[in-house]
Order: sequence, then C-alpha cells, then structure tokens
Amino acid sequence: MPVLAHRKILGATRQAGGSVTIESAPGRGTTARVFPPVAAGAAHGCGPGMGSAIGTAAMQGVNVLYVEDEPLVGMATTDALESAGFQVHAAPSAEAALKLLRERPEIELIVTDVGLPGMNGYDLVNEARRLKPDVKAVFVTGYDRAGTIGKLTADAATDFIDKPYDPEDLVRSIRRLLQRQA
Repeated sequence: MPVLAHRKILGATRQAGGSVTIESAPGRGTTARVFPPVAAGAAHGCGPGMGSAIGTAAMQGVNVLYVEDEPLVGMATTDALESAGFQVHAAPSAEAALKLLRERPEIELIVTDVGLPGMNGYDLVNEARRLKPDVKAVFVTGYDRAGTIGKLTADAATDFIDKPYDPEDLVRSIRRLLQRQA
C-alpha cells in the first residue's frame, strides 16, 4: 500500500477518535494495528482503553508518567494510553522522569521500561517513591522474570507486563493496578 494511503488511514482513524499503533523491528518488519473508535453504546472490550470496571471516562484525569527510551515504542504506547483516556507525561530517561515527577505532583502512576540506559526502571521507581510514596508503578520488561526481577513481586502498588506487549494489555494492567487498594 502506498505511503500516502497509510497516512490517510492514520489521519482518518485519529480524527474519528480511534488510534493506530505501529511496531517495527529491523529484520522483522512492521506491524500496524488500527483501532477504530467504538460507537456510543457499544459493548465494552472493543478496542484499546475499552472494557474493565474503570472505563475511559474514569481514566480522564489520571496522570501517568511513561518512561521509554525507544522513540517508536514510546510514540505508539503514548497514543494507546491517551486513547484510553490517560493524561500522559512522557520521558525518554529515568532522569527526565524524575524531573517531570518533581514538576507534576498530580502524577499517580509510572509506567517504565526496566532496561533504561543510566538509571534503570527499578531504581527510578525507588527514587520516585522517595519523592511520592504513594505512586504506583507498572514495570515493562523483556527480561526473564526468573532472574534479576524474580525477587520483585506484584503488590497493591506494583505490577509487571512482559515485552513485547499489546497496548490493550498494558491498559488493562494499569486499570487493575488502579483498582487495587494501596
């Protein structure tokens, strides 16, 4: 399909209130997922951000700090989170994330890649919890959880999602975490 056709599909989908996620890896190709908007009154569970006890309306105003050093992954995930109704504050590094957390006290949840250059995602969340003890965190990882992260477990303020992930799975993970009592 010509590039112009791709841009028209992307533009029309976003303009209508839908979203598009794009994943690309050298030697593996590119996958684009188009999520058209859900019609008013449609059943839950029909697209990113749909379904679960906390619906899109409840996500409006929930501030999420998203930390990812890979720009394409970051853009696609930011789009999916915004489509789910989150207010997303994106940072390309742990250091930038901590600066945002200091500037934005309304942030209540951090979604972070574990394997960040410099300060890793675990150290980021530990430091973030010194600044804001009640902040919740979702760790995104491609690492084997039986290894280094095996000693860390999900609790009322922490969850994990494995890479590669579907943006809808990340949204569901965030919703579950927000529903838990801290």
